[in-house]
Amino acid sequence: MINHLLISSQNYFSNNPLDRLSPNRPDIDLDQALHEEASTLIVPIWQGKHLASIEEPARVVFLSTAEAQPLIQNPNQLVFLGKRGGNDYFAIHIQEEDPSTNPFWQQWGTFESLRSLGKIATLAEGAILGYAQAMIYWHSTHQFCGRCGTATRSDWAGHVRICQNPDCGKKHFPRTDPAIITLITYQDQGLLVRQSQWQPANRFSLVAGFVEPGESLEEAVQREVMEETGLEVNEVEYQSSQPWPFPGSIMLGFRAEATHQNFELIDQELEKARWFTRAQLKDAAAAKEILLSPKMSISRMLIDAWLKEE
Repeated sequence: MINHLLISSQNYFSNNPLDRLSPNRPDIDLDQALHEEASTLIVPIWQGKHLASIEEPARVVFLSTAEAQPLIQNPNQLVFLGKRGGNDYFAIHIQEEDPSTNPFWQQWGTFESLRSLGKIATLAEGAILGYAQAMIYWHSTHQFCGRCGTATRSDWAGHVRICQNPDCGKKHFPRTDPAIITLITYQDQGLLVRQSQWQPANRFSLVAGFVEPGESLEEAVQREVMEETGLEVNEVEYQSSQPWPFPGSIMLGFRAEATHQNFELIDQELEKARWFTRAQLKDAAAAKEILLSPKMSISRMLIDAWLKEE
């Protein structure tokens, strides 16, 4: 049996070290958590960015409840993430227009993108930050009930939003959007692609797209490959998965074997596509002719795994 759990745990944003304590969420007392200063850590998030120190060595900044007290007007602003060791972790959405002008934030550092923090955050920190970011995004997009349009309120320590219309009362739970990403192969070659908006201009990655209602994951791979490259694939094999908090997806990695090499960029989503042997890809990357996806992405994980099979 292939240990997909082990393989996926090596992907960035995966292998979250927190005990989520899912059964306990309805009973968590957020007000009490604010008074347990020694054991509670706050993850502040502003416009999808995270707090990082500007002093060397650079590091991700988590605040104690005492340090974060000026930010918390209502305990229901907090989203419980989980427990690690003796610490409870909570996320909070910072809604200031520009924190960089606030002396409170200046004492700690600056808000940086999660992608840039991949250079300094540990794998455990990256998983916590990704989880926090996805939860805050979900809250920001579910302020109103999708059934009746009434405002919702946070409950269950931030893991449900409940419609405040007494005639509705619908509970909205966090969702994640499934997307497939696949390395297309043909015999000893792999197909890399690029979209025109990717920067820099020599960046290449893999075919990817969201799973649509009424299709299996494997069917989504077939459809996306055909729509973007005109290639038919007859063998589809799951590789691993990765939480992807940009803004709230789960990337499902596959490898798919094409029946021929004659691709056609049909829907104009792609600007370029190119077949590489393993040796050609290594040489092109070494010469900086092409730039592969960042190492934190499952795209890079899939490519690197294929290269190692030589």
